[in-house]
Amino acid sequence: MSQITIEDIEKDNSVTPDIVAARSRSYQFKGKPLKPFSKSRSTAARCMGNSLFLGRARPDENGVWDQITLDSIMVVWLCSVDDSRVARSCLNRDQAIIEMMAWWDKEGGEIGGAEEIEAVQLLNMICEDIQTVSASVESPSGGRDTSNVGE
Repeated sequence: MSQITIEDIEKDNSVTPDIVAARSRSYQFKGKPLKPFSKSRSTAARCMGNSLFLGRARPDENGVWDQITLDSIMVVWLCSVDDSRVARSCLNRDQAIIEMMAWWDKEGGEIGGAEEIEAVQLLNMICEDIQTVSASVESPSGGRDTSNVGE
């Protein structure tokens, strides 16, 4: 298995069908513009343990996705930092999570507060954009390929 370098992850900002829509809409958090949700940010979210992007997000018996707050904070934080910090998130998960939580505290984030609601809404918008584009990707057979919708 080859080792992943910062340079490899920084180059992973290509435009792919699943992120075209997410890049076409400008996102903001607390009135501040965020960087586009890129392939490298999706990769970093998986490296940091984001349950949604790892395909592990499951609602409990009450229909509550128990990691939605953490997953949302993670995506917003990744969109608030520069590309080199995104890349380093894969190389040192623990440090990235410490920095993410310090950022959340600095932003005044409270569980159940306006910041949490805004972060969850932002994650939902990004996911909707990804699903919209993914559902419209043409399959080689000429029909619509929706096999990756919701991934």
